[in-house]
Amino acid sequence: MMIPTRATYHHGDLRNSLIRAALTLVAERGVEGFSLREAARTVGVSASACYRHFADREELLAAVAHEGLDTLAQQMRAAAEAHPGDEAFDAVRRFWDYSTAYLHFALEHPMHFRVMHAVPKSEHSRDLMLPRSPAVLAQTGMDALVAAGVVAPEAAGRALLACWTSVHGLASLAVGGQLPLTDELTLEAALDAVLRTAMLGAGADPSLFPPEHPLPNGVCPGIAELVRELPESALAP
Repeated sequence: MMIPTRATYHHGDLRNSLIRAALTLVAERGVEGFSLREAARTVGVSASACYRHFADREELLAAVAHEGLDTLAQQMRAAAEAHPGDEAFDAVRRFWDYSTAYLHFALEHPMHFRVMHAVPKSEHSRDLMLPRSPAVLAQTGMDALVAAGVVAPEAAGRALLACWTSVHGLASLAVGGQLPLTDELTLEAALDAVLRTAMLGAGADPSLFPPEHPLPNGVCPGIAELVRELPESALAP
């Protein structure tokens, strides 16, 4: 699913135009840095026209998050179509496909990604952020790993937490520009490092994993660059 990015208002499509305007403003000022009135000005309509669609800025952001979550779920499902089976191999590769889709979505739609993970101030806004399909897919993916004997039932909760925080943290670093992705350090290599480590910790058989993508020179990107810039005296324990 392609998400349009322009904030131009077309008659009868004000709701969509406001969502596009919100994405523009998030890119310029951050999730908390604008008002509903400013979104209206960006589109070129009165503030009162906006209230027909959104009660306040938080409802507008919830609509942005909803759109992002829906698109992410579609991309996760599409990525996993190549591995539909119930055997251990398919279960592992499907979980890897979900994680790859998550990373690609974050980099392709960074403003959606930021809004999706902003904490809603009310239960009403939280409900508006539905669907929660990506979370359901992640849980279903872990359930399939348990059913196939890849992960022990008693380790499933810890394994999912480790995988989720690792992949989400990687995506957040990439979106924030703190992960220096290059031709050498590909997204696949970065994902391989975090997901392989988390899955090994959960007791998964490495023979089921995709081919390994080693990190360049075997060092942690980002951290290695920062350390190189420090004098040797600063590295002493």
